[in-house]
Amino acid sequence: MSVNAISSAMAATIYIQKTSRLSDEIIDKLIDLGINPNEVSSNYQATKIIQEAESSNASSSLSSVSAASASDKTGASNSVRDRAEKLADKVGVSYDENTLTEDLLEDIQDAIDAMFALSALQNDKSLYETVAGYQEELNKIISDIPNAPVSEEEVYSFLDLLGQYNKQALNIEQKGQG
Repeated sequence: MSVNAISSAMAATIYIQKTSRLSDEIIDKLIDLGINPNEVSSNYQATKIIQEAESSNASSSLSSVSAASASDKTGASNSVRDRAEKLADKVGVSYDENTLTEDLLEDIQDAIDAMFALSALQNDKSLYETVAGYQEELNKIISDIPNAPVSEEEVYSFLDLLGQYNKQALNIEQKGQG
């Protein structure tokens, strides 16, 4: 591997680390609060949202307890994990507190696939419609999980920067600049 390739790889790593919007800890807290981390633009904004949520929870402990019991009754939960657990209960997937959310979601998908196969085998339209509802619910849960902390715009910006760096390192004249 050439020195320039190593330098480029190091520059890429440093750039991605610096432009990574949110830390893993903040992403987890946002997900637990039911907030899509892709909609938060900075650590400062995320921290502010988390503080507001925690202070509203602390200041209204009685109302939050009644709201929590009401949300349990209605099934309206904000946490991705809670929603996944409720869906797991619906489709008959067992789990415990040590089960990773990713593994739980995979097990749910496997159960849904098996249910789709059973509905096709039995030619059961009502079962198919029920399972299709489960699949939609699972897709919604999955869509609320962030794919990556770096946006597409940041990646293109990094690639442009890397291209400029390589041109300078190789002494290649850039067109349009004089």
